[in-house]
Amino acid sequence: MDINILRNMTPVSACNFLAKYPERGGIIDVRQFGMRFYSINDVQVFGKGTSLLCAKDSSDGSAWMLKESVNEDNFYIQQGLLQSIAAAVAEKPDLIVLDEVVALNSIHTPLNFWHWIFESISKLLVLETYGYSGPYIVPDDCTFINGIFDILSIPQDRIIRNSGAYHVKKLIVPQRYQCSQLVTNKKLTKLIRCKLLEGIKILDGAKHCYIKRIGERRRVENEDEVLRLLSFYDFEVMVPEDYSVGEQLSFMTNVSCSIMPHGANCALALLQPEKSTFIEIFNHAYIAMLNMHIVLALNLRYHMLSSDTPYSGGLCPTDYLQKGHSANITVNINLLRAILENLLGRPTLKKS
Repeated sequence: MDINILRNMTPVSACNFLAKYPERGGIIDVRQFGMRFYSINDVQVFGKGTSLLCAKDSSDGSAWMLKESVNEDNFYIQQGLLQSIAAAVAEKPDLIVLDEVVALNSIHTPLNFWHWIFESISKLLVLETYGYSGPYIVPDDCTFINGIFDILSIPQDRIIRNSGAYHVKKLIVPQRYQCSQLVTNKKLTKLIRCKLLEGIKILDGAKHCYIKRIGERRRVENEDEVLRLLSFYDFEVMVPEDYSVGEQLSFMTNVSCSIMPHGANCALALLQPEKSTFIEIFNHAYIAMLNMHIVLALNLRYHMLSSDTPYSGGLCPTDYLQKGHSANITVNINLLRAILENLLGRPTLKKS
C-alpha cells in the first residue's frame, strides 16, 4: 500500500463511515448487555498495541482511518502510529488475508491485566454468548492473555497476533467499553466472573490476603510497617507475579478480606466470594473509583484508604493529579488499624 495514501486519510468514526457507506458494513447492537459492535467490510489492519484500521472507498477513491475504539466521537492519527503502519507495511508488504475476525486489542493499554479483563474479555464473552466461533486479533504474545484464553477454553488456533498486517474481508470491532459503563451493567460483570470461575479451581475455607505491588509505581513505602500490623490478623502476602494467571484467580476464591494498592491487581477482587471485604489503598493525589462495578456486583464491604501525605505546593491541580497517578503510597497505619478493628475485631496479641 502507498504510505502517502495513509498520510492523506481523513480520520472518521465507524458510525459516520457506515452511515455514508452502508454497503461497507453494519452495526450490531447486543441489547441484553448494552454493547455495540461494528461489522466493517474490506479493512486493512496494521500496527502493534493500539492498531489502526484502514478502509478505502472504491467509488470516489477517498480513504478513511478508523481507530479500533470506534465509538469515540473524535479520531486523530498520531505520528507514532503512522510510523508503526509504515513499518508493518515495509516488513510485510503482502497482506495476510482473513475472512472474518474480531479485533480485541481495542483498548488504550492492551497489556494491562485490569484493562484486559474488563475492556476486552467483556467483549469476547458477549460475542461467545451469542455464538461467535471465529478468530480474534489480540496484542502480541503476553503470558496473562494466553492464560485467560486457556481458562475460557478458547483454543490457540482462534488467536491471531496483531504484529502483522492483515486484509480482513469482514472485521468485527467492539465499541470502547469502560468501567463507568460496567457500573451500570451488573449482568456483564457477573458474566465475566462466572466464566472465569468455571475455568479455575475454587478453594475451600477462608483467608485474609495482602496483594503486594512490585515495580516503580504506587509502591507502599511503609510496607514493612503495614505487614507487621497485618501479621496480627493472619494476613497472607501474595505477589501475583509469582503465580500463573489461573493460580492468581484461584487464590482469590476464598479470600474473605483483601488489601491492595490501587492498580491492575485490583481486577483479582472479582474472584473473591460475594459479601467479602475489599480494602483499596490510594495515594491521596490520585483516587480513582474504577472498581465500583466489582463492589456492586459482588456486594462487597469496600473501604478506600488514602494516604495523608500533605500537598507541598508548587504544582497546578492538573499536574498534581498526573504526578499522583504514579506516586508511591504511605499508608496511614492508625487509619488502617481502625478499619481492621471495625471489620475484624481487635487482633490477638502473639507471644514472642
